[in-house]
Amino acid sequence: MESNKNKENRLESGLSLGGRRSVPGILWSATSSISNTALKCRHKFGAEVKDSFEADSLEDASNAALFRHEADEYYGIDEAPDCSNTGAQSRKRGKYTVVSSGIDSLYLTIQLSENSHGDLFASISENTDSKLGIVDIWNHKWRLMQVSVKESGGYRLGLDDGYIRVLLAEKWNENMPCIKLGISSDLLHTYSLEECWHIVKRMFQGFSVVSILINRVDLYVDVAGLSLEKMKRENRVCYSAKYAMYEEGGNITGHSYGARGGDIFCRIYDKLKEINDISHKAWMYEIWSKNGWNGEKVTRVEFELRRGFFRDIECSSIDDLFLLNLSDVWVTCTKWLTFRVDGKSRLKDREVTEYWKFVADSWGEGVKLKRKRRSGDIRERIKNADRRLLAAVADSSGYRQESIRETFERILGYMRMPSIRRAFYNRQWRRWGEREVIESTNKHYQLIPF
Repeated sequence: MESNKNKENRLESGLSLGGRRSVPGILWSATSSISNTALKCRHKFGAEVKDSFEADSLEDASNAALFRHEADEYYGIDEAPDCSNTGAQSRKRGKYTVVSSGIDSLYLTIQLSENSHGDLFASISENTDSKLGIVDIWNHKWRLMQVSVKESGGYRLGLDDGYIRVLLAEKWNENMPCIKLGISSDLLHTYSLEECWHIVKRMFQGFSVVSILINRVDLYVDVAGLSLEKMKRENRVCYSAKYAMYEEGGNITGHSYGARGGDIFCRIYDKLKEINDISHKAWMYEIWSKNGWNGEKVTRVEFELRRGFFRDIECSSIDDLFLLNLSDVWVTCTKWLTFRVDGKSRLKDREVTEYWKFVADSWGEGVKLKRKRRSGDIRERIKNADRRLLAAVADSSGYRQESIRETFERILGYMRMPSIRRAFYNRQWRRWGEREVIESTNKHYQLIPF
């Protein structure tokens, strides 16, 4: 009870009660001088410190360590993240076990008023140490990032404190959010989604905020006992034709489905290898161990959901996300991509594999969400189909060029023929007879169900 109260106090004030992250083989004492810390640690830590923080020199490593320590204190993180409180936990069926699940990353776009955007830039300029590349803002220190305009989508200035990344547009534009903000998996596995949102709101108190919208959410589940080799390319049913497989030394290390940057993009990969080679998030091992992990391979299934997806399900703001049942979102994603058993019948008619049924149920009970078709796209598709139909009928006359009126008259003549009418109604019954009929107030038709 006392621990929870302290945690709430840190979230309110933005100050820590002295917590620190444990780094293997390193004990840090707090000090306000970066250079003094570098001198004290020079002989004691050596190459181990440089390796831990991937720095070129011992001084750079010491600076990075103190920087991270101060960020830990600000967010009140006593130790490494130890929970996955954004998703269901410890589900087991046969040889498959869910050892972690939740939101891995959350990205928001924030639009400030033009005056507030100018005030924020002025505050950053006043509190920047250009030699160290550090900005003292929002009650703690941030590192200046090198931002590629091409990769960042037009954002020129980047700030990163190890837990939150902020990209800012150099010039204010009413048609483009001036801030893109990303919350790391470290913070999302330490605090709840609501507490992370509270931290973001506190950052922009005093600024005139026009809108805060969801840009991207990454949902994941880590499954122990699931083999990547089982996921055969020829057995997949996916709403996107794009697919890639990744190998190293003859072993499959991952699959990807869909277009990167599209509404839905799926990654399935060897999480143990990714931790050892890339992210170095060894704190995941403790989370897995609490949920029955015994050292076996862990496969991550992760869906990257962009703004287009959330717009289709009428969820645009962070408040909408709180009201959303994430189990429903997960079920929708696992219907977008499925794996079917081997067989001779048509692929879509085969049964879903047992391992994918387990993945689909890993977030708990949910229902598939109906995605709204974008009416402009549907009308354009209908127009294109009408053009093709009329052109085909006109060409079928064969001996002379027809006017559009003559083509319509010929179509009406065909529709009066009993055999054509029977074929038409039979097709309509087969396509729509057993489906729920939804009346549309917008006077357009949902031709293809999601």
